[in-house]
Amino acid sequence: MSWCPMQLQAAIETEQSQICIDGVQHGARYAIQLRAGLPSADGETLRKDVKLDVYVPDRSPFVAFANNAYVMPAGLGGGLPITSVNAETADVMIYRIGDRSIAAAVRDGFSRGR
Repeated sequence: MSWCPMQLQAAIETEQSQICIDGVQHGARYAIQLRAGLPSADGETLRKDVKLDVYVPDRSPFVAFANNAYVMPAGLGGGLPITSVNAETADVMIYRIGDRSIAAAVRDGFSRGR
C-alpha cells in the first residue's frame, strides 16, 4: 500500500448516486474531503465537511489476447499481442489447425479456449 501525500490531478464526475474519481492509482490510498454544501441528487446539501480515507484496491490479475485474432500470420515476425494487468507471466498453448479443420474447430468451440 502506498500513500499519496501530494495534490491529486483527477477528473471528478457524478454517476447516479456515486461520485467517480478518474486519475487515481490502483493500490494507493487517498485522503478526500467533501465540502459542506455539496448537493445531492434529491436537492439536499452536505451540512459539514467530510474527510474520507479511501483505498483503491489493486486490479485482479488478468491476461487476454488484445483482439479476437485466432489466426497467426505466416512467416517470420508473426505474433499475437497480449494484454495483461498485474501478471508477470502467462501460460499459453498454441495449436496448429489445418485449413480443412478450421470449420470443425470453430463449431466445436475450440477457438473460444477450452
